[in-house]
Amino acid sequence: MIRLTGVSGSAQPPQDHDAITLSRAELQRARLRRRSAAGLDVCLDLPAGTVLRHGDVLRGDGHHVMVRQLPEMVITVMVPEDAPPSNLLLLGHSIGNLHRPVSVGDDRSVSFPVQDASEEATFRRMFAALKISDMRVQTKVFVPHRGADVGGHA
Repeated sequence: MIRLTGVSGSAQPPQDHDAITLSRAELQRARLRRRSAAGLDVCLDLPAGTVLRHGDVLRGDGHHVMVRQLPEMVITVMVPEDAPPSNLLLLGHSIGNLHRPVSVGDDRSVSFPVQDASEEATFRRMFAALKISDMRVQTKVFVPHRGADVGGHA
C-alpha cells in the first residue's frame, strides 16, 4: 500500500503520473483508501482539515498521484440582465432552501448540483416563475464557490 501524506497543489505531476478519482464529498476526507487508475492500493493519510481539489497532486512513498473529481449532474441557470432584484433574492432563497452549494460565474450564471435527473422539471417550473428560462443540465466537475459551500441535503 502506498501512503500519500502531502499535497503538492495543482503543480504538474511527473509524466507517468497515476490518479485517483474521488467524489466531491470525498475531497474533504483526510483518511481514505482507494485503488488508483494504475491499480495501486493507495491510502490518504493527510493532515486533519485538508480539503482536496480537482487537479491536486498528492505525494508519498516516492509516488505522485493526481486527484480527479468525479463529474456530477449540475444545473446552470443564466440570470437575465433585466432581472429585478427581488427575483435574484428569490432565486438565491430557492437554491439555498435546498442546502445546495453554488458556483457563481462572471457571465451572470449560477450553477448547483442536482441529485437526480428528475429534478430538472421541478427546477424549470420554479425558475419559470422567476422569468428565468435559460437552464442547462450537464454532467461535469462541480467546484462550489468557497463562500457558498454548504453542508446539508446535497
